[in-house]
Parts: sequence; structure tokens; C-alpha cells
Amino acid sequence: MASWENASRGGGNSRDRFVNTIQNIILEELSDFEGILLVTTNFASNLDDAMDRRFLVKIEFHAPDESTRLKIWKSKLPQVPDADLEVVAREFSFAGGHIDNVATRAIIEAIMDGSDTVSLNSLIKFSKDETAFTNKDNRRRIGF
Repeated sequence: MASWENASRGGGNSRDRFVNTIQNIILEELSDFEGILLVTTNFASNLDDAMDRRFLVKIEFHAPDESTRLKIWKSKLPQVPDADLEVVAREFSFAGGHIDNVATRAIIEAIMDGSDTVSLNSLIKFSKDETAFTNKDNRRRIGF
């Protein structure tokens, strides 16, 4: 599989050449860019040295701890009892986006069931579903 880190600059298969071409275009555009550019990635370790040195300031954001996860859960589902949210905050080490996905699915399920409450069982069920996509050993890479 071609990636930023293993695509050699001097050839390889057609996929490697495509990645190299795109990377070279980005590097050239970054060199000529006069302004402020904010870039985010979940794959900072995949940036090669030429790409990495184009970014003057780098800020790493760590995954939220249990206390922060609980605050995120509360902001997404203020109507759910704190005790239920404490369970999912403790049991599932999600980032904010994952919490948002689970909360949205649980709200939709409650609406579809004609209920005005989100159950702990729904939160656990959808959290387990979300965990299947966050398990790095089972995940397929999409894109470069």
C-alpha cells in the first residue's frame, strides 16, 4: 500500500507515482503560499521530512481523558442522567467526534421509537458499534 511515508520519490508503481505527484504539487504550493494555513491530520507520523518542515508551528492534541469525555457527553446529551454518561465516559475512550456520532445515533433511535429519552443500553450499543471503527488493528486505511 502506498503512503506518504513509503512512496519513494524516484518511482515505484503507478500508485506511488500518483502519491509523489500530488505530494510534489502540495510542496510547491506550500513554498509559494503567502498567508496563514491551518492544517489538521490524524497521521502526522506519515508526513515525510519535506512536508513536515513546511509547517512552522505544530500542535498535538491528545485524546480526551475521562473527565473531559464526560463533559463532552453532557454537552451532547444534557437530558441523560449523569450516572449513565459516567458509565460510557469511563468505558469508552472516544474522541469528541466519536461521542457525537454515538449521541446522534442514540437520539435518532429514541425519536424513531417515539421516546423522549436516550437509554444507557442505546449508548452502550452504539458505543460498541463505534468501537469497531476505532480499533486500529481492524481498520482499513482509506485514501493515500
